[in-house]
Amino acid sequence: FANANVGYVAGDGTILKTTDGGNNWTALTPPIFNTFWSVHFLNANTGTVVGGSGAILQTTNAGTDWTDQSTGSSDLRGVYLLNANKGVAVGNGGTILRTTNGGSNWSSPGSGTLLNLNGVAFADTSFGIAVGDSGKILRTTDGGGNWSSQTSGTNNNLWGVSLIDSNNGVIVGERGVILKTANSGTAWSFQPSGILYNHLLAVDFSYSNIGWAVGGFGIGIILTYKQCSAKSGDANGDNNVLLSDVVTLINFLFKSGPAPSPTCRGDANGVGGVVLSDVVYIINFLFKSGPAPVKTGVCCL
Repeated sequence: FANANVGYVAGDGTILKTTDGGNNWTALTPPIFNTFWSVHFLNANTGTVVGGSGAILQTTNAGTDWTDQSTGSSDLRGVYLLNANKGVAVGNGGTILRTTNGGSNWSSPGSGTLLNLNGVAFADTSFGIAVGDSGKILRTTDGGGNWSSQTSGTNNNLWGVSLIDSNNGVIVGERGVILKTANSGTAWSFQPSGILYNHLLAVDFSYSNIGWAVGGFGIGIILTYKQCSAKSGDANGDNNVLLSDVVTLINFLFKSGPAPSPTCRGDANGVGGVVLSDVVYIINFLFKSGPAPVKTGVCCL
């Protein structure tokens, strides 16, 4: 998903798009037929799809038109766009492809392995992780120019990776494997999943405290990780949303009063930050049967 409403999914000869948060999906028209393994969008308009035989398709107008940037390499199974110019794709036989000019050219920096690479993710324009068969983990700190192998502690195939920030990340794979790092990928520890005989294929964190892992062959599996510590709208931290929270926000905004901590306590409308519209939002909730404060980040109680 590029935002709360717009998302894309790709598969066998198919690219689908939603503009209403996944309630409805529309088929797009790629210029080639292929098995598409991975899709990543930088924003609602600019994204890349990769697939079999080195297929690479890029759009800059929300999927209306696609540019064929295919390389003819091995099957590509993962892609991640760092910014409008830089992107990395990974695939079979240890393939890593990198672009620094928006996909006009793709070059291979070398991976140091012949194992299939199944997924890739970046926390910023420098730090990234690629995962693959037989527990392979590769790490880069220069935007994909150079990669070093990390110890995973497993021989199971690894399928998906999500980097929450420059320190924290999660990997999933065969037999319910979940690995976690808190030190920029230099060390990984096992996390219990409760799954022993099926596979986790993908993982994603929307916030540092909320994530999902999905998988299963024949049986769909969805795991949710959620860690909540505060309530949206509870600006003064008393575990309730009352008129006193309105007073707290007004004091913060206009009288140099203390800021809500964490900030999401005061972000009642969920748009980010604490502004006057959050005061209005809480008043509407309390006195005019308006919607409840929006749960964001750790404010999900």
